[in-house]
Amino acid sequence: MLGHVNNSSYNQFFDIGRYECLNKTFEGLNNWKERTLVIVHIETDYLKPVFLDTKICVETKIAEVGNRSLKMNQQIVNDKGEIMVKSMSIMSALDVRAGQSLIIPDEWRNQVK
Repeated sequence: MLGHVNNSSYNQFFDIGRYECLNKTFEGLNNWKERTLVIVHIETDYLKPVFLDTKICVETKIAEVGNRSLKMNQQIVNDKGEIMVKSMSIMSALDVRAGQSLIIPDEWRNQVK
């Protein structure tokens, strides 16, 4: 009714950004059905409304790599370069078969620049 993107939609945009970033960064280094990353914490700051006709870009970067988790920073930017929404997420490495966290593999760590 207000002509802007609903706040629940932003996390879907960020999901796509995380997916693209992880696939590009760890391309060929992992079988995601065996070892994966799951979100354990997320924060979102809504700075300006994104209207339905606004052209946007999701920028995603792995900011830190810890022992068992990594931190991702993301932002949604409009076509004028204005930051509209910011997000920070913590993702934990998971051994899918064992159902428990695992230490970030060295081959992942070495890919993060």
